[in-house]
Amino acid sequence: MVTEKFIASEYDNVTNRKKQYSLPVRANIVFLLRKTVLENTEYTLTDIKQRNVDNAKFSEEAELLHSLMFKKIRTPIYDIEVNL
Repeated sequence: MVTEKFIASEYDNVTNRKKQYSLPVRANIVFLLRKTVLENTEYTLTDIKQRNVDNAKFSEEAELLHSLMFKKIRTPIYDIEVNL
């Protein structure tokens, strides 16, 4: 489950989110949330290791999510609009 330590207070507030984060950054946050948190909620760390989930990639994506969410990085990582 996503807890408040994963979500910055600025992002948690819908009105502030639109003011504080650009659309491409918000899209990246949603993409990374889905990849790191939502797709792995049924797995424990042991399960992830046993199922050969790429832990390095998972950790990298989780760190990118945190960096975007807490504004350590202010530009989008992925160009999500490329294939639109």
